Order: sequence, then structure tokens, then C-alpha cells
Amino acid sequence: MTPKEYLSQVRKMDSRLKLIGLKIEKLRSALDYRSPALEGSGGGSSADKLPDTISLIVDYEQQAEELRQEYIAKYKEIDRSIAAVPDPVLREVLERRYLLYQRWEQIAEEMHFTQRHIHRLHGSALQKIKCH
Repeated sequence: MTPKEYLSQVRKMDSRLKLIGLKIEKLRSALDYRSPALEGSGGGSSADKLPDTISLIVDYEQQAEELRQEYIAKYKEIDRSIAAVPDPVLREVLERRYLLYQRWEQIAEEMHFTQRHIHRLHGSALQKIKCH
């Protein structure tokens, strides 16, 4: 695994957590939805699907909690790896990119460097990272 792949693990986990959260939100809104045209009509009821939907929500919530715990552990691990970089400027570039998920433009602006220089610093910083 390259240093860049190693550091990017946190962002990928964060994206996965957000996706699971969106699924849970979508299913919860489906539980609240009642079609006016179907109320009072005969036939199957949406209540028949209620236990399945609730079960799916519970499963997603368990997945989210497990992933949240993994995310926190990985975040701490990567934070320690970045903290081990001796140069504070290189460390800041890595923190902004991999822990705060900032865009290159934003990093350059906030650090008062050109994007080109930020890319050079980033390349140097990646060489200092020890993958675990």
C-alpha cells in the first residue's frame, strides 16, 4: 500500500458512513410515507412490509456503528502517522488533505502558497509517511 492509499483510508470510510446514513434516512422516510390513494382501499397493506423495513434499518445502524468504531481507530492511527512527520509545514499539508478533506485550492489559500508549491510539499510529505 502506498502512503497516499494508506492516508486515504479515512476519507473512504467517511464516505461509506455517509452512504449508510443516507440509506437509513431513506428507509425512515419510507416508513413515514402514506399514499392517500391507497389508504382505505382493500388488498395488501404497507404495514406488511413494516417489519422488514425496520429490520433493514436496524441492520444498517449496526453496520454504521461498527464502521464508526473502525473509522475512529483508523483516524487516530493516521493522525499519529502524520504527527510523526518532523516538518510542521509538511505535517499541516497532510492534516489538511487527509484528516480535514480540504481541496488543494483551499489548502494553498489557507497556507498562503501556490497550488503548485502545495503539490511539491505534498510529494515530500508522502515520502515521510510510514504505512502501518
